[in-house]
Order: sequence, then structure tokens, then C-alpha cells
Amino acid sequence: SDTLSPAAGDAAAAENCAAFVRHDRTHLSTLLDVLEERDWAIRLSVLKIMGALQAKRPSELQAAILASPQGLARLMDVLGDNREIIRNEVLLVLVALTQGSLELNKIMAFEGAFDTLLGIAEEEEDGSVIASDCLVITANLLKANPSNGNYFREMGCVPAHVVRLLSRATEQQEAYLWKGIVDLLALLLPGGSDTQAAQTHLGKQGVLAQLVAVSVQGWLPKDAQATTLRLIGVLVHKHSPNRLLMSGLPSASGQEEGALSSLLALALRPRPDDPLHSCNDAAAALFRSLLDGNVDGQQHLAASLMPQPTFEDEPGFPPPAPPLGRALLRALMGVSSAGADEVAAKEEVALELLDQVCGAARVLAHVLAGNAVCQEIAVATPLELPTTEAPPEYFLRSLLRASSSSPPGGGGIDPRA
Repeated sequence: SDTLSPAAGDAAAAENCAAFVRHDRTHLSTLLDVLEERDWAIRLSVLKIMGALQAKRPSELQAAILASPQGLARLMDVLGDNREIIRNEVLLVLVALTQGSLELNKIMAFEGAFDTLLGIAEEEEDGSVIASDCLVITANLLKANPSNGNYFREMGCVPAHVVRLLSRATEQQEAYLWKGIVDLLALLLPGGSDTQAAQTHLGKQGVLAQLVAVSVQGWLPKDAQATTLRLIGVLVHKHSPNRLLMSGLPSASGQEEGALSSLLALALRPRPDDPLHSCNDAAAALFRSLLDGNVDGQQHLAASLMPQPTFEDEPGFPPPAPPLGRALLRALMGVSSAGADEVAAKEEVALELLDQVCGAARVLAHVLAGNAVCQEIAVATPLELPTTEAPPEYFLRSLLRASSSSPPGGGGIDPRA
């Protein structure tokens, strides 16, 4: 038979690409020169050849582009071609090219790639594959490339493009676009000496506030929500200005406790579509980042464990949300509000409450970790304000007693244990 098997076809294609390169080194330069032609069929054919060479002989193609005085500039110029079939093809070539060479990526960045790519992404309609490819290429340019990350910030790409793309994704609830931008932002925080500068920049440009506002929205898929929460954790980790900024952000529902109350709810309540609890874990880890080494923040939350006097609610107004500390305490101790017998008899109810208790315990551990003042406050916290001369029942003592005893009736599960 004259038909090649898939494996034989791949081998033949690889050999043809090698022969193309070996026969005459100027072939690759000629290909780049031909890109100046505006005819769509010629441009498309050249890009198809470049795509095949990138797949089979990537180092030779990258070397030819770097050796050509205008090679990369010509490829970038093709991005301005409004014909969708041409733009799609050049994006595929650039996605592959930018995965291989740090030197090429640096040159591309200084050729104006960030403005060009993010500008195209802004112009595209909802659900555009072109916008997604542009974000992937931009992320490739930033990956393991601190100089490109610094250049990205210095050129004002965050206020000029990222903030607008985040706003668009929020308004139109474009989850795919949101996830792509969040992945891109994470690359601006690689660790090391540049991290604090990047944290400061993203906080000042309003990115942190946008991330927090959307992280609690129901339209985000679980993987995008977990990724967003982890990024927020990086932005506030050991960064006092961003911690202060986040503590003052309003909640989506306008609660007095602000955005922190909404984020705490994510740590306590699992999503039905998230059996692995990735969002709960990410929200709890966010509080660890917020409170690690943050003595004032820990003491503020610990102080809110104490019960507060209750006042009669005004007619027509909902009762105020409990302070964060009281919300934690209720999450840990409120499991018995339906009666211990009922909880013990309904194992499935106890398992649901287990997620709430685990989330509250993890957050409370971060409040108390390494802080003697907070630990003393927790020990002295009563479940409720005393109304008689009898000694109050203390929170931690009650919790320890509940977790060390079996629920009535046997066989049940006490989530606190």
C-alpha cells in the first residue's frame, strides 16, 4: 500500500523538515521575507510551513528568527492582519515559539508584544479563541523571565490592559478570560526580590480589590475560584499595605465585616461541585497568608471572638452579621444547635457539618499560631455573656469536652471530634 502509517508519516515529515533546513540555511530567512506579502494564500502557506518546522525543528526555526534582522518584527506585523484565518495561524506559531527560547521572548517583549497581544485580546468578542491565545502567549513571555515581568510593569501594562480585561471578564462573566488573566498575574509574582515590588504594584493598581470582589462570585468555576483565592494569598503574604487594603474592602453583600466575612464563608461552606474542597482549602490558605506574622491582624480577629452585647434590631432592618471571631466560634460550636441526639442520628448531616468545622478550625489555628496574646484571649472567651452570677462556660473548654466525648446514642459522628 502507498499509504503511510501515522508513525511513518511523522518520521517522513521530520526528515523532510530536516532536509529543508540542511539544504540551504537561507530558506528560513526567505520564508520570513515572504511574510511581507499581503496575499492571504501566501501568508497562510508560509505560516503553515513555519508551524510544521516549529513542531519538527524548533531550534533551527528559532535560530533563523533570531538571526534575521527583521524576522520577529515581520511575525509581529502579521498580528495586525485582520483576516481571522491569518491571525489564528500566526498565533499558533507564536504560542509554540514562545515556549522555547528566553532570548527570543525578551526580544519579542521589547518589540511591543505585550501591548499588541493584550490590545487584540481587549478587542475580541466573548469566548474568543484569539483572546485566549493572546493571553497564553503573554504568559509564555512572562514565564521564568523576571526581566520581562519588570518590563511588563514598567510599561504600564497592568493599568492599560489587565485592569480593563479583568473588568470586562467580571461584567460579562467570562470565566475562561478571567482564568487566563489570573494565570498571567501569577507569573508577575515569581518569588524572590521582585515579589514585593509586584505585590505593591498590583495592590496600587486596584487588581487586588478586583480579585477579592470576584473571588466570592458564584459564576466562577471551582478551578478558577481556587486559583483566584491562591493568587490573593500571594498578594497579601508578608505585605502590610496589601493586608491593610484587603481588610478594608467591602463585602459583596455590604456586610459590616467587609470582604473578609465573604472569604471566611468560602472557607466554611463547600461548593456542591467541589468534592475535593479545593476552594475551601484555598480560602483557608488565604487566611494563613493574611495572618502569618501579622500580629495586629491576629489580635483583631481574636478580640472578635468575645461575645458582644445584643441590642434590639430596628424594624425593617436585618440583624447585623456577627463579627468574624463569633462566626468562627459559631461554626465550631453551633453544630449542636439542632440537638446532639439529632446530629448523632443523622450521620449525613454530621458529615456536612464536618466541612464547616474543619474550615473554622483551620482559620482559628492561624489566628492563634505563635501569638500568646491571642491564645490568652481564646482561653478567656465565654460562649455567651454571663447573665447570672454562675461562672460562664468557656469556649475552648466546651469544645474540648465535646470533642472528647461520644455523642448520645452511639454510632454517630460528632464533627467537632
